[in-house]
Amino acid sequence: MFSKRLHLASGFRITAFVAVAAAALLVPLAMSRSQTGTAAQPCDNGDGEVARWAFEESNPHDDIALDTAGGTLAHDAVINVPGAAFRMPPGAPLGASPAQANHFFGFPHFATPDEPCLDPGNSITVAAWVQPEAVSPQTLISKAITTGGGSVHDGYEIGLTGTRQVFFRINQQTSGDTFRVDSTTLYGTPIWLHVAATYDGTTMILYVNGVADGSLAASPTLADNPLPLTIGSESSGFNSLRGKMDDVRVYNRALAPCEINVLAGGTPCATPTPTNTPEPPTDTPTATPTDTETPTGTPPPTDTPTDTPTATDTPTDTPTPTPTETPTDTPTPTDTPTDTPTATPTTCGLDVDCDRYEDFAATLHLGPFNFNVHEDNCPGLYNTIQENNDGNYIDHSPPYMSGVDDETWPDTDAAGDACDTDDDNDGITDLDEADGGTGCAAITDRLRRDTDGDRFLDGVECALGTDPTSFASKPPVTMCGGTTDADGDKLTERIEICFYGTDPSNSDTDGDKALDGAKDGCEAASLNGDRIVNVADMGMLATAITNPAFRVVSVDVNKDGAWNPADQGLVASFISPSGQCPG
Repeated sequence: MFSKRLHLASGFRITAFVAVAAAALLVPLAMSRSQTGTAAQPCDNGDGEVARWAFEESNPHDDIALDTAGGTLAHDAVINVPGAAFRMPPGAPLGASPAQANHFFGFPHFATPDEPCLDPGNSITVAAWVQPEAVSPQTLISKAITTGGGSVHDGYEIGLTGTRQVFFRINQQTSGDTFRVDSTTLYGTPIWLHVAATYDGTTMILYVNGVADGSLAASPTLADNPLPLTIGSESSGFNSLRGKMDDVRVYNRALAPCEINVLAGGTPCATPTPTNTPEPPTDTPTATPTDTETPTGTPPPTDTPTDTPTATDTPTDTPTPTPTETPTDTPTPTDTPTDTPTATPTTCGLDVDCDRYEDFAATLHLGPFNFNVHEDNCPGLYNTIQENNDGNYIDHSPPYMSGVDDETWPDTDAAGDACDTDDDNDGITDLDEADGGTGCAAITDRLRRDTDGDRFLDGVECALGTDPTSFASKPPVTMCGGTTDADGDKLTERIEICFYGTDPSNSDTDGDKALDGAKDGCEAASLNGDRIVNVADMGMLATAITNPAFRVVSVDVNKDGAWNPADQGLVASFISPSGQCPG
């Protein structure tokens, strides 16, 4: 199953650019629940809701996300890379479907074919819960193409920017950013937030976490287009999301602020009933004054209420016994839940945490997901998806895009994300990276060792007083140590400390030499992540030297900021007749 995923993922680089053509093939799937899908039918479920994708399918790898809005048409969405769907718990905790969400990895997306109801004219609402894991331009919901190959179309989209903002845009092709609203609230990683956008023909409003966060008085005509509606990227495959999405919705009307607040987990809107109730009483008092003169001569009845207090003694006795006995019986059921959890682990055998993976520590670095049910990368902790973003695994095929590939690193570990406090092994905990509590007050990416791409690990920059989010701010390399190689792994002390986060006194920092024969330097030289240094790695380096587009930090093996023969020499020194890294 693992090898199948690698093959499909690498094939995406071809399929992503023919996504529009592929969408046509998805029509039979998307319309399978509605054989009469014509524009003449009502589009919504009676409340303006055209489509809703809750991602609550029981199969975590289900390629189809069902439309659960309950309208007359089914806008089921199909993933563009078969087998790449991942439903995983939990979903948005305040959302309508908190059990699970779909996890996007930076290349797959869901698409539902073009249909008139998805081009709702000049009144629309799009909304979703999202938990981003990267800070970059990412499309959440789109019925437009703004980048990439193919023809560009006007339409609507909501997404994230590389500066941590949420944005809502209409008709970008012909109007650029004229009809665009950006949030003032900044998103964090990995933190759930609810995003929504409405347009009623005169005003665009962007909401973050149920509160209006930006608006624009505008009256563009919302263009129809032949594109599919996509979730997780543009239909061209560009600006893909890395993170979770849950409870995605499209309406053919602009929801009121209180309705948006409800979608974001807020209290229900005030019922309109009380507004009508006061009107009948207004007529009643008009007639009452006429009769009021009769009661004027009724002071004597005042003595009658005086007798009523005598009856008050009776109610006083009644409540006293009733509540006293009821609570006494209630604690008994409380024992039942206590027994249930105790019995649960025993029913799962070797899988103590009942996540369908036997509780043995993982012995192989096969991230980002573990498909071996006999290993659990977080023993004792329920984590059904087994995600492991810093685990070594074989790269996908060229062009080795940074959003998809995880090159072999010499400081990886087998602990899954669920129990790993530092997913990217950059020396800063995930919590500190998310809230800036790192000693340098910077919010960094928990899944990238080097958030700003300046070669220095985030933890190193924080420790040495530079800004890990600014490429221009970096420490002198001399602050990281000397140029000696005490452990003989062919990486100098300063390179190990500044750029790899490895131990300069231990030639195999992550302790996997017994599995792959790789010392720290050899893992760094295995540019394609297969733990074998050969002509394939030399070819990658040669390409980077001649083509600037391939000059990524991971290919600069000695981390001197250049791609040159020095790197080639280091890589060549690890090539052995056996093909394996020399021990």
